[in-house]
Amino acid sequence: MAAIKFVRSRETSKLPAEDVTARFAGRLPSFIAKVAEYKPEIIVAPGSSGRIVAYFLRKHLGIKKVFFLSRAFKRRGRELTEMLPGGNPLLEKAANGKRVLVVDDFAISGASGAKVADYLRRMSPASVGFMSMTHYRHGREEALSLLSKKYRDVDLGEGMENWNDSLRGHSPGPMVKNSKGEVEILRTDNYRIFLKKVEALLEESRGKK
Repeated sequence: MAAIKFVRSRETSKLPAEDVTARFAGRLPSFIAKVAEYKPEIIVAPGSSGRIVAYFLRKHLGIKKVFFLSRAFKRRGRELTEMLPGGNPLLEKAANGKRVLVVDDFAISGASGAKVADYLRRMSPASVGFMSMTHYRHGREEALSLLSKKYRDVDLGEGMENWNDSLRGHSPGPMVKNSKGEVEILRTDNYRIFLKKVEALLEESRGKK
């Protein structure tokens, strides 16, 4: 089992501000188009928050196969150790020779994404892409970036700054640039409510055309 360590961050129970929702909805169609260019055939979501984002993308991309990786944690003070599961025969069969998109709620150093990519690479997929709702880097936060370059061409162990630099030209860019407070909102488990608000704004926009 692969271990991933990270420090738990402070959370907030506030819902997204309306301006954040509106900006997110405004850029969503072009972002979905960028994700579609990667032509994912399977979505893999580690954790419960990634599951919410995965369902959202599945609806917009028309992808039928979505798999979830359960996470087990061991706590030692403020540090958590994350354990990925053992073999998954159904996922192994589905991922073989396919373009896989890993979906998570947020990324900090890229270490978690790298571990999931290594886990999936053993299943011989055609390629592995990654996207997260939020990227947190040196106090700067960017929401919804797609990293569609193959992981084997990228060293994710040097921190998010080098990670982003090495992927320059392979990402559609941030979905919305946020303040720290806004990103703290996006990083809570209120994704479901937030994305429903986004959907409502999109429907309203379509109705006006």
